[in-house]
Amino acid sequence: MSPLPFALFKGKIVPIEEATVSIASHSLQYGSTSFTGMRGLMQHGNVHLFRLEEHHARMENAMKLMGWDFSLSFEEFKEGIEALIQKNAPEGDFYIRPFVFTATTALKMDYTPLTFEWAVYLVPFGALFDPNKGLKMKVSPWKKFSGEAIPTQAKAGGAYLNSCLAHTDALQNGFDDALMQDQAGNIVEASAANLLIRVGERLISPPRGEALDGITLQSVIEILQEEGKEVKREEISLELLEKADEILVLGTAAQVQFVESWDHHQLDKRPGELCLFLRKTMQTIQNTHPHWVTRIEQC
Repeated sequence: MSPLPFALFKGKIVPIEEATVSIASHSLQYGSTSFTGMRGLMQHGNVHLFRLEEHHARMENAMKLMGWDFSLSFEEFKEGIEALIQKNAPEGDFYIRPFVFTATTALKMDYTPLTFEWAVYLVPFGALFDPNKGLKMKVSPWKKFSGEAIPTQAKAGGAYLNSCLAHTDALQNGFDDALMQDQAGNIVEASAANLLIRVGERLISPPRGEALDGITLQSVIEILQEEGKEVKREEISLELLEKADEILVLGTAAQVQFVESWDHHQLDKRPGELCLFLRKTMQTIQNTHPHWVTRIEQC
């Protein structure tokens, strides 16, 4: 999918082909970027953005975790994204990629002299997965990196080599995506999304720390709490996964997607009650929630 024609770059909206950095930039050489991602949902000619403040807060927190000297107010964040949407005038749903990068050219393992900036681009984006077809997952031979190696909550660009290796391996072996384990062998994430499992009446998601505390997952937990259902943050061993009645993959791109099998362990080939409830509720909230939805008027 090709990006939309204009990007926000170095404080200006420019044609995307002009949003370039040197091949010697530290970000290109060492993956020194951090990003967030959100969907722009078209509703009656306007755009709805889901939990914009939380996305901004996550990017700000990433700067602290990485020790990068960069900060952006929420007003700057919102105004920049709004102006870019209006300039591109998308006609359908799209993905928004705000990220922090450095154009500084340096062959050093030192963040101190680097100057960081932010940029945004948009990509047309519908459903990542067929909602009526469950995912076939593979337990990856690639382990999820430890938070003691790279901050797991920072969404650092270079760290996603780990996700790419796991996802590519799954695709090459005939699966849709990967299930990633920590060093102890517990399941922590899909290649780039959170997990929620149902075992009978129990709802379980991996503990915070090794897994990204994703915004979609946070939203789902809050929705379920309002229904009187508690999501336990516990380790998910392979033995526990075998007992799961539903396995859900949650994320901005994945949305709420069900798993029909993993390593040839078969589950239901249709979305279960939990999946259907969360899909319906999330769709309603993304259209109407007074605090979670930011409405952008198209010019």
